Amino acid sequence: MTKRIFFATILLLGMCLLYASCDTLSGDGGKSSIVGTWQTIKEEYYENGKLLSTDNEEDDESYVTFKSSGQMIDADDDVHDYSVKGNSLTVTDKWGSETWEIKKLTSKELVLRLTVDDNHYVLVYLRRVSDGGDSSGHGKPF
Repeated sequence: MTKRIFFATILLLGMCLLYASCDTLSGDGGKSSIVGTWQTIKEEYYENGKLLSTDNEEDDESYVTFKSSGQMIDADDDVHDYSVKGNSLTVTDKWGSETWEIKKLTSKELVLRLTVDDNHYVLVYLRRVSDGGDSSGHGKPF
C-alpha cells in the first residue's frame, strides 16, 4: 500500500511539473500559432513608461500575413522572413532585422512590443482575421 501511494505521488508530481514546464503565451493550452492573417487594431506609443499617443487603425485595413514557411507579407505586399523563439518574433529583410516581444498570443489576439530605445517602445494590437497563412495571397484577407 505504501508503495502505491509513493508511486501515485511521484506520478502526480511528475504530471504537475510537466504541465508547469509547458512554455505558452497563449493562455489557450498552447494551441495558438502566429501563422495566419492579422489586422492591426491600434498602436500605442510610450515614453518612459507613459502613454504618449494611440493610433486606432481598425479602419485602415492594415494587415500582415505570417506563413508557415517562415515568410511574412506586410500591408504593402513586401515579403520578409520571420522566426519565433520563445516570446521573440524576429523579422528580417534586406535592410536588417527587428525583434519584437510577443506580449500576448491567443487564437484571436496578438500583442507585440517593439523597444525603440531605453525610453521608448511601441505596443501593436492585432486581431486574427484568417487562420491560413499558406495562400499565395498578400497581407490582405481577400
